[in-house]
Amino acid sequence: MTGGVTLLPVAKPPAGRLLGGRHCPTMSAGSDLNIDYVANLARLALTEEQKTRYARQLGDILHYVDKLKQVDVSGVEPMAHAAPVFNVWQDDVPRSGLSTDQALRNAPAQRQNMIVVPKVVE
Repeated sequence: MTGGVTLLPVAKPPAGRLLGGRHCPTMSAGSDLNIDYVANLARLALTEEQKTRYARQLGDILHYVDKLKQVDVSGVEPMAHAAPVFNVWQDDVPRSGLSTDQALRNAPAQRQNMIVVPKVVE
């Protein structure tokens, strides 16, 4: 149980999919929202109270998405980020690295100028 919600394995999806039997790419915030299917995808066992609350919240989100779809963005150029992104890294300039003694200085165990670590794969 996590935060009052029981996690379950995902079962075969219901025939109705997300929206009460319709296989459509657009979702509407209506009573046809299949919260049981969504909970199953998230592997959650919800109480009736949680189903009601989450269905209402998800419906509100979908309603807001529908409102956003009505905005005219024909003159807006697509972008990957809301703000300009610049490369802040330095130029990659080769330089000498650590000496063997410096590299092994903090090693918990060493042998033949190598760091000794526990065996991971048998």
